[in-house]
Amino acid sequence: WEAHGYTIMGEADNGQKALDIMQHKLPDLVLVDIRMPVMGGLELIEEANRRFGKRVKFIILSGHNEFEYAQRAIENDVRQYILKPIDENELIPLLLKLKSEIQAEREQAKEHDLLHKIKNSKLLHEVICERNRIRENEMRENLTIAEDESFYCLVMGVHETIMKDSGLILHVMNILSTIKMDYEIMEDRYHNVCLFIPYDKKDISHTVKQLRQLMLSSKALEITACTSDVLSNTGDNLITAYQQALLTQKCLFYRPGHKNASYTEGYTKELTHKRAVGCFATILELIENNQMDSIEDAVRSALKECKSACVDPELLRIEIDRLIYDTTALAVRLNGKQDHSVGLKNALCHVRFNNSNVDMLSNRLSQYCVEQAAYIVQLQQEKQSGIAGKVKKFLEQNYTKDINLKKVADRFYVNAIYLGQLFKKSYGMKFTDYLNDVRISEAKKLLKNTDHSVNEIASMVGYRNTEYFIKKFYSVVGTTPNKYRKHKKTMTHT
Repeated sequence: WEAHGYTIMGEADNGQKALDIMQHKLPDLVLVDIRMPVMGGLELIEEANRRFGKRVKFIILSGHNEFEYAQRAIENDVRQYILKPIDENELIPLLLKLKSEIQAEREQAKEHDLLHKIKNSKLLHEVICERNRIRENEMRENLTIAEDESFYCLVMGVHETIMKDSGLILHVMNILSTIKMDYEIMEDRYHNVCLFIPYDKKDISHTVKQLRQLMLSSKALEITACTSDVLSNTGDNLITAYQQALLTQKCLFYRPGHKNASYTEGYTKELTHKRAVGCFATILELIENNQMDSIEDAVRSALKECKSACVDPELLRIEIDRLIYDTTALAVRLNGKQDHSVGLKNALCHVRFNNSNVDMLSNRLSQYCVEQAAYIVQLQQEKQSGIAGKVKKFLEQNYTKDINLKKVADRFYVNAIYLGQLFKKSYGMKFTDYLNDVRISEAKKLLKNTDHSVNEIASMVGYRNTEYFIKKFYSVVGTTPNKYRKHKKTMTHT
């Protein structure tokens, strides 16, 4: 049997036992004798078709070549009526043909089921997430969960490394197609995958564990899984079940290390809608006042307070978005770039209650706030230096030219006295001293690395008078240009 693509899943010596086996696990093909004790082969076929909707194929094996038997077999869509003794040359080609049909029908059924679930997914989203009551009757008519049937909702948070688009539902459905499980599926506005599963009296935690292992082994999907109470499919219980599972997921955000939770555990009773404005205002104040050493402690303290009060993570998200907006606005007011730290901003924005936890948020928020604070310090310093910074850069690029404080002040349309005072305040030294330092620094490089004369080097670095150059060189370096060159070359030779 294995050589031809089949696996024997059971044998029975009467029709009733065969039916019991089929009830436990539905086969693709059954070879059945017409005459059996308790329940005959034709009665088995009729009852199986009634229960399972002609989803099983049958081959009748019989020693009776009678028209009545054959006619009843045809009426029940039996594909072959084989007389005993069985000829393998007749049976094997039939098995191979039926195998191809079964595989084709299975693919067709899978595609049909996929399309049906996608349609139901959209209806569920409209009714549950968008509260579109107009589509409610249509949704109920299409659901596989019967009216009054017990069910529960399983909300799966797919971690942030996985796609967050319309392909997520198909991604998960393809994984679930590898097991036999009735369910309806929906993707909510948080990119959660929400399953509505008929309750079959089995341990729900076992189902959750099975799904987690399946996700990890199939597509390496890391998930959090939160379940509702078991409810009856009446009234608004589909909405109620979803809300229970979602609230449970929110509370799981404050329990790092936990991947599963159930509404029946009572965690949602702790959730509050207290806002966390004060503690985040403190963080913003520290960033504005350049108190970088205190920022990480302030972030930890703020989130500890939110965790202690079990603040609804959606409200926490609002405060973080506001903090990002305020720090960005502060940088823009200082002529900074709006997209600075965009990578950290995006990473922080992707931390949601359904794909992470409070510890992950703390790390990323601290990283963002510290980097943004450093950027604001830089912008504040640039603003304070203002023209002085531009002048400094101008000197470094034009030191070879005939420039002085008056000429540079005129170039930047400021008073020379004011520019001198501003430059010293910004850099701790006079304009002329900084210009000489730049020139002497370049002269030292030329003396060490070239054979140009002292006269030539003086001119190259902006001095029009060689004696004045030598005097300035001595005052800065402590020796004459020639002695400096000789000393450096002696060191190199040695």
